[in-house]
Amino acid sequence: MSLGASPSFAEETIDAALAHVIALAPRTPLGKAVGQALVQRIPVAPPLPTRGAAIVLVGPGGAGKTSCCAALLAAYRANSTLRASCATILRGHGTDEWQLLLSPQLRKPIAADSDRAKRALRKAKAQGLLVIDTPPLSAGESGAVRKLGALLSDLEPERVTIAMPATLGAVAASQLLRALGPLRANALALTHADETDQVGVAVEAACEFGLAPEYTLDRGRAGGWKLRRIDPTGLAATLLP
Repeated sequence: MSLGASPSFAEETIDAALAHVIALAPRTPLGKAVGQALVQRIPVAPPLPTRGAAIVLVGPGGAGKTSCCAALLAAYRANSTLRASCATILRGHGTDEWQLLLSPQLRKPIAADSDRAKRALRKAKAQGLLVIDTPPLSAGESGAVRKLGALLSDLEPERVTIAMPATLGAVAASQLLRALGPLRANALALTHADETDQVGVAVEAACEFGLAPEYTLDRGRAGGWKLRRIDPTGLAATLLP
């Protein structure tokens, strides 16, 4: 196991294979057993409901968060039975007030923590799939992270997905995910994956912080961006070819 995964993560996964996988299937080759142990370690998110779901994208500037939102909306609007809508939370210019846009209901920004904004978000979620784009957040913005967490708490989104560049090193990835902890994220979208093969960093971070890797963001053949769903088996095969 390599591609950016730490030696300690590899050792823990091998230990799990020897302790648990081979115990019930002693003829399993070690490499295959390690792959099965890795699949078991990677978190999996529960299925989204077929009605009334919200997916929030969060992450640092330049991570591809907005591109993930656009790709999700395009996919659902083209292929899903659900009506898909998009909300954007903005930081007000020169003020501490955060604002909300929700197309087509709210074409002009209103206070994101207002009763009107909360009602609009709940209604959009009840009518289908609601995708929410959020302001960029860095590891050092603890106050902004807490504020966003408070804004999202009333909505109770099914997914809070962190857009994390695959190009982040292990230390930076850990710092980012720890800083975003108050958002109670439960999923991961891996971006910039075409710029590096070190996906082991993201897989290890997902396991450490209990985040289900669900998407990779790729450039589409016809231009633009496309989200590709990923699963533990596919990720394990990437790390253990």
